[in-house]
Amino acid sequence: MAGNWWLPAGLVLVLLCVSLLRPWRWLGRLVYYLVLGFVLVGGFNLAGPYLGVAVPLNLFTVLLAGLLGLPGLAALIVLQLLV
Repeated sequence: MAGNWWLPAGLVLVLLCVSLLRPWRWLGRLVYYLVLGFVLVGGFNLAGPYLGVAVPLNLFTVLLAGLLGLPGLAALIVLQLLV
Protein backbone atom coordinates (compact mmCIF):
# COMPACT_ATOMS: atom_id res chain seq x y z
CA MET A 1 0.00 0.00 0.00
CA ALA A 2 2.91 2.35 0.66
CA GLY A 3 4.08 2.08 -2.95
CA ASN A 4 0.80 3.21 -4.52
CA TRP A 5 1.24 6.94 -3.91
CA TRP A 6 2.14 7.61 -7.55
CA LEU A 7 -1.45 7.16 -8.84
CA PRO A 8 -3.07 9.95 -6.78
CA ALA A 9 -0.01 12.15 -7.27
CA GLY A 10 -0.17 11.61 -11.03
CA LEU A 11 -3.88 12.39 -11.07
CA VAL A 12 -3.28 15.63 -9.15
CA LEU A 13 -0.47 16.55 -11.54
CA VAL A 14 -2.67 15.94 -14.60
CA LEU A 15 -5.54 17.98 -13.13
CA LEU A 16 -3.14 20.79 -12.28
CA CYS A 17 -1.72 20.86 -15.82
CA VAL A 18 -5.19 20.86 -17.38
CA SER A 19 -6.38 23.67 -15.12
CA LEU A 20 -3.32 25.76 -15.95
CA LEU A 21 -3.48 25.22 -19.72
CA ARG A 22 -7.21 25.82 -20.18
CA PRO A 23 -7.10 29.66 -19.73
CA TRP A 24 -4.17 29.91 -22.14
CA ARG A 25 -6.11 27.99 -24.78
CA TRP A 26 -9.00 30.46 -24.43
CA LEU A 27 -6.62 33.40 -24.67
CA GLY A 28 -4.97 31.87 -27.75
CA ARG A 29 -8.32 31.51 -29.49
CA LEU A 30 -9.20 35.12 -28.67
CA VAL A 31 -5.92 36.33 -30.15
CA TYR A 32 -6.54 34.16 -33.24
CA TYR A 33 -9.98 35.70 -33.76
CA LEU A 34 -8.60 39.20 -33.23
CA VAL A 35 -5.88 38.67 -35.83
CA LEU A 36 -8.37 37.16 -38.27
CA GLY A 37 -10.75 40.08 -37.79
CA PHE A 38 -7.93 42.57 -38.20
CA VAL A 39 -6.93 40.95 -41.48
CA LEU A 40 -10.53 40.93 -42.74
CA VAL A 41 -11.37 44.51 -41.79
CA GLY A 42 -7.94 45.83 -42.77
CA GLY A 43 -8.07 44.02 -46.11
CA PHE A 44 -11.51 45.40 -46.84
CA ASN A 45 -10.38 48.90 -45.90
CA LEU A 46 -7.62 48.66 -48.50
CA ALA A 47 -10.33 48.29 -51.16
CA GLY A 48 -12.63 50.75 -49.37
CA PRO A 49 -11.65 53.88 -51.34
CA TYR A 50 -12.47 52.12 -54.59
CA LEU A 51 -15.83 50.92 -53.26
CA GLY A 52 -16.72 54.14 -51.47
CA VAL A 53 -17.17 52.58 -48.03
CA ALA A 54 -14.83 51.88 -45.13
CA VAL A 55 -15.38 49.98 -41.90
CA PRO A 56 -13.88 51.55 -38.76
CA LEU A 57 -10.97 49.62 -37.36
CA ASN A 58 -11.66 49.21 -33.63
CA LEU A 59 -11.86 46.36 -31.12
CA PHE A 60 -15.60 45.77 -31.63
CA THR A 61 -15.45 45.55 -35.43
CA VAL A 62 -12.29 43.43 -35.40
CA LEU A 63 -13.73 40.98 -32.86
CA LEU A 64 -17.08 40.77 -34.67
CA ALA A 65 -15.42 40.13 -38.02
CA GLY A 66 -13.05 37.62 -36.44
CA LEU A 67 -15.74 35.65 -34.64
CA LEU A 68 -18.28 35.63 -37.47
CA GLY A 69 -15.91 35.65 -40.43
CA LEU A 70 -17.14 36.91 -43.80
CA PRO A 71 -20.81 37.13 -42.73
CA GLY A 72 -19.73 39.37 -39.85
CA LEU A 73 -17.75 41.57 -42.21
CA ALA A 74 -20.77 41.75 -44.54
CA ALA A 75 -22.96 42.77 -41.60
CA LEU A 76 -20.50 45.52 -40.70
CA ILE A 77 -20.51 46.77 -44.29
CA VAL A 78 -24.32 46.81 -44.39
CA LEU A 79 -24.45 48.66 -41.07
CA GLN A 80 -21.92 51.18 -42.36
CA LEU A 81 -24.02 51.77 -45.49
CA LEU A 82 -27.22 52.19 -43.46
CA VAL A 83 -25.77 54.66 -40.97
